[in-house]
Amino acid sequence: MNTVINHVVCIPAYKPDHRLLELVETLENTGLIRIVLADDGSGSEYTPIFYRAEELGCTIVHHEHNMGKGAALRTGIEKAVHQFGQKINIITADADGQHLAQDIVRIADAMDTYPDHLVLGVRDFDKENVPPRSRMGNRITSAFFKAATGVSCKDTQTGLRGIPVSLIPLALRVKGDRYDYEMNFLTEAVKRAPLIMLPIETVYEDDNESSHFRPVRDSFLIYKEPLKKAGLGLAAAGLIAIAADIVIRMSKD
Repeated sequence: MNTVINHVVCIPAYKPDHRLLELVETLENTGLIRIVLADDGSGSEYTPIFYRAEELGCTIVHHEHNMGKGAALRTGIEKAVHQFGQKINIITADADGQHLAQDIVRIADAMDTYPDHLVLGVRDFDKENVPPRSRMGNRITSAFFKAATGVSCKDTQTGLRGIPVSLIPLALRVKGDRYDYEMNFLTEAVKRAPLIMLPIETVYEDDNESSHFRPVRDSFLIYKEPLKKAGLGLAAAGLIAIAADIVIRMSKD
């Protein structure tokens, strides 16, 4: 393993459970000890989890109320830059157990080997444990992304991303406060940096019931900004979001 000290792991967290603490402990055992947790307004009930994470060495930043995953990512990245300096790489990961420590380390290793590349940890949506709505949703967004950018991406909504120092200014200014942030960032990032996709373990627990994704509303947000830049309006984004939700629901039957 060739983990360098300028990697900072940034994890947005909304109402996390024990899986977040398990991930933090495992990461620190691998040598990835610079970890920023962005508490996205989880509430006082979750204070013990963040307090324990701070005891483990994490840097914690809090939102007073829930602002969305994109807003939490920006807040976490901004805190990482302030805490550890501007010459850092950011590795984003989710707090719900979908991303394993060994895969996060692989992202760090790839960033060492390929500096100034955007590195994505991509899931295998053909596996049996993948919920039908996740499989179909990924196919729709991947096809949309290819049409909008000309770039093929197997997992546009992965939260496991290695963001090089050259893309941090973009990560801090890109629009979107919720799940749209990840698509908006990816759409702009592939214009500026080569893309590397690493296969990772595909982890879904309880049919992904812990996800806070709202199909129609969040799909609309995901498609809105790229469609605007393509010269299409909000109505197009709304129609795509509704159509995507219908197809996903049908795929579950």
